[in-house]
This record gives sequence, structure tokens and C-alpha cells, in this order.
Amino acid sequence: MTLYSPILKWKQGEYLAFNRLAPEIKEQLDPIFEITPPADYDFEDEEVKKTIDDHLAKFGARYKANIGSKTCFIDTHLIAADVRMKDNRLPLQFIFDELTKLELNAIPVLHLSSDETLRSAIKTITTSMATGFALRLSTADLLKTDILKTILQILADFKISVRNIDLIIDYAKPTSFEPIADFTKMLVPLITKVLDPSWRRLIIVGTSFPASMTEVKPPHQLKERSEWKAYFNILKLMHGLRPIFGDYGIRPPGYVQIDPRTMVPKNKIIYTIDDHWLIVKGLHSNRPYTDKKGDTHRGTLEYHILCQNIVKSGFFMGAKFSHADNIIANCAAQEEGCTPGNQNSWIAAGTNHHLTKVVTDLSKLFSS
Repeated sequence: MTLYSPILKWKQGEYLAFNRLAPEIKEQLDPIFEITPPADYDFEDEEVKKTIDDHLAKFGARYKANIGSKTCFIDTHLIAADVRMKDNRLPLQFIFDELTKLELNAIPVLHLSSDETLRSAIKTITTSMATGFALRLSTADLLKTDILKTILQILADFKISVRNIDLIIDYAKPTSFEPIADFTKMLVPLITKVLDPSWRRLIIVGTSFPASMTEVKPPHQLKERSEWKAYFNILKLMHGLRPIFGDYGIRPPGYVQIDPRTMVPKNKIIYTIDDHWLIVKGLHSNRPYTDKKGDTHRGTLEYHILCQNIVKSGFFMGAKFSHADNIIANCAAQEEGCTPGNQNSWIAAGTNHHLTKVVTDLSKLFSS
């Protein structure tokens, strides 16, 4: 049974994090992967990428290797509506054609803002793959007076029952969660406007993750996971209905392309605890630096110190908790063969720990 549907970027750090989850965690998790626009640089292949064809060329192979037979959601809303492959297919069409060749499944995501071309592509996919689709609504969508009429029109156009549609309520990052009781009392009535017990699944997603790490000061800082606290209030207000919890993992909503050759963020590790993120931040970046004595050091070596800070923090959950926690323990101890990693590998580790923590906590909540 699905307990958790996080919105993750289809980037190496996130899909590797999913791949490295324990089987019992994977079973209870259905991620929503957002396909990002073509990046200036592909970390995995260490080469410049310029076209959407280059960007998605290995999607099928990477999905098969990292997701396998698991059915996930695929959302291409971050890619501009006018972007086409060389053969004029939509990126979403290309993705699902590749999955069909590999006999793999996924569920396409529709937004109210999706244009007619994308809607038509999702209709075709829904018919050929028989997986239905997901309708992703924002808070702004829920505030529209004609939202019910719009949904009914979509059902009529697609000739599909709500039993074959997953409803994703994405409140993204609110201006403020405080007070949480008032926030959830505002949100739940908006959700009930479109609530139908026949929806295949109801997923409620939001986040309070910092939009920027510049506000986080070394050596560490705690940031509240307000969406986690809000979920408990939502459960109380839903009167017996149990929506699936969702968040944005360890990233904020949206997508901003960063050129790693010009913008160099400080080393950091995100470590999820009960209702906060422990953000451990260093003084250096991945690049070599020179100290006051004139000696040069590898910037990534600082990750050993960051891992030691996590282990000593009192929040560390032990090397056996997840694949990532084992890496943290080994890196802190500077075990032989344990490299310090880089920004991308620590996104993978942080995400792997986060996904494990959320599923573990939800399992405890609903088994008690």
C-alpha cells in the first residue's frame, strides 16, 4: 500500500536515492518525478547537453536501471510547452514510447494549465497503457469558482472515470504555515470541494523546505518540516479519509538551472529528523581552496567533518537505518575506500535518508 508520494526531480541524485532504498521502503512509496529542462551539464556523463533529445536520450535505460517495474508518476510541466523532440514528438510522448518499448509502466500527470497538445498525448497514453492518469491541482486551481465544472469537463473529454485518476493536491510552499491549525482549516475545505470517494488515490503535497541555503549558517541549523506537522492536522479534519502524504524531498518547489562551473554552493548535507531537517553546512565548496598558510586542500574533504557533525549531533539514526546512513557513518570514520563524495552524491544520500525516514514514520503512524 502506498503511504508516500514525494515530488522529486528526474535527476541523478533523486533516482539513485530511490534505487538504493530497501525493498520494504520502495513498496510503500510512489514518487512523482518531474522531468527537468535540458541542463547545461550532465553530471552522470560529464558532458555538455544542449537539446531535449540529448537530455532524454538515456531516459529509458536510466528508468529501467533505477526504477524498474515500479510504477511512478511522470510530470513534464517544468519543460516549456513548445519544446519538441527532433521528430516533433512531445517529450512526454517520447518518454512513454521508450517505457513501452521496455515494457515498463508509469502514470502521466495532467495540470489544468496543460495545453491541448499535451492533453491529447495523455489521452493516447492513457488508452494504450491503461494506467489512467494523475490530475495535479494547485491551491490557485482549488480557489477557482468553476473548478468542479472544469474537472467534469476533463472527465468527459477523456471518457474516463475518477476511479482511474489519482488526484494530487499540491499546495507547494505556502507563504506561511503559521499557525498550522489555521492553515489546515483553510486548506481542507478547498480539498473537500473536489473530494470524491471514487478517486483512485488522493495525494496531498506541500513543503516548507528553504528556498535558498544562503539563510543557513554553518556549522548546522534546524529547519522545521511544517508540511509534516500539517499532515497530522489534515488527517484529523478529513474525518476518516486517509490521503497519501507528499512533500518535495529535500529540495524546494520549482527548478532553477545552476551552472556548476560558475556558481559554487557551499558543502552541505540535509539530514531529516522527526519534524525538522538538520542542515549541516561547511565553509568550503567542492573546489580546492588555499588556507592562510598557503596550503591547498580538496574542498570535498570537508564532507568528512560534516558527517562527523551528524554522527555527534544526537540525531543520527545509526548506520543500519538506510543506505545513506551507512555512507554517513563510513565517511565520518573515514573508512578505507570511502571517498568524501560531492554535492550530487550528497543530494542522493540526503534524499535516500529522507525517503526512508518518512516511510518509516508513516508505517509506525498507521500501524499504531
